[in-house]
Amino acid sequence: MNAGVKRRGEQPQAAERHDRELRVNVVFTDLAETLLALRAAARLAADLRAHIVVVVPQVVPYPAPIEAPPISTAFLVHRFRTVADDMAIDLHVRVYICRDRRTVLAVALGPQSLVVIAGRRSWWPTREQRLAAELAHLGHDVVFCTHEWGS
Repeated sequence: MNAGVKRRGEQPQAAERHDRELRVNVVFTDLAETLLALRAAARLAADLRAHIVVVVPQVVPYPAPIEAPPISTAFLVHRFRTVADDMAIDLHVRVYICRDRRTVLAVALGPQSLVVIAGRRSWWPTREQRLAAELAHLGHDVVFCTHEWGS
C-alpha cells in the first residue's frame, strides 16, 4: 500500500510487464464517459501498438473503513472485462482503493503518461475538464474526448 492507495485486480507480474511498455491510460470518471474514452483509447492504442490500462480510483469516504469500498472491486473489474470483450480490445484494469483521487493518480500514472479522459464540454469547467487540465499541468499528455452534440 502506497500513500493510502491499494491496487487490486491484476497479478503483480502482469503489472510489472505492462509498466515497462507503452500504454494508453483511461481514467475512470463515470461509466458512460469512460466507455467513450475507451473507444478513443482503442484507436490510439492500435495506432501506437500500446496497451490500454483503465485506472479506477475507488474513493472511500472517511467515515467508512478503507477496506469497504462503496462498489465491489471484483464487480468493477468484471464490468470492464465484459466491455473489453464486447469491443474486442485488450485492456488491463487497475482499481485503486483510496481516500483521495489525486493521490491515486500520482501513484498510478508514470511521468509524462498518455491519458484519455472523456466528458462534456461546458462554458463552466466540468469535473472531467478540471481533471484533464490538472493532469496536463502535471506534464501528462491528455486527450479529452467529448460526446457528439445531442448524444
